[in-house]
Amino acid sequence: LTTGELTTELLTEKLSNRTIITTLGNPKYKLNSKDCIDVNNSNTILVIPCGTYEESEYLTEFSYKYAKSNPNINLIIRYHPIIRDKFISYKLPYLNNLKISSSDIINDSSKSRWAIYSSSTAIFEAIKYGCIPIHLNCGLITDLSDPLWQVNSDLIQYIIKPNELDKILI
Repeated sequence: LTTGELTTELLTEKLSNRTIITTLGNPKYKLNSKDCIDVNNSNTILVIPCGTYEESEYLTEFSYKYAKSNPNINLIIRYHPIIRDKFISYKLPYLNNLKISSSDIINDSSKSRWAIYSSSTAIFEAIKYGCIPIHLNCGLITDLSDPLWQVNSDLIQYIIKPNELDKILI
């Protein structure tokens, strides 16, 4: 069983004489254009790390540094549920424009114009609710797992350094 038509096609090409391949799908990512909303108009960035400690720590530090040097931009970090408790007590000096989310993905995405991710599949939901995706290359093994790797769109932005984020936001 596969989660999408493209995977079914690829596996059928390679394995069809050995096994039956069927698309099961995944309703989390099955979007109709009528279900999607327009891009949000705010100065808020949603940061969505995956469930690994290393990526969460990297995106937290990146977010803190960016928020500190850009007080007019708001950042919301929405940790994966399996790692959230480890980061609730993560000690960063307080910044007025950096918040750790205690809300759901719909609310966080609806308040944000952009969504920074590396390997989190929550990017699909963020896009659905109006965020422009920005892929941050962290220099970690999780960089190899970009969930949007097959999407061909000029809206997806790619960054490594904070100054590259400045250019996108302008």
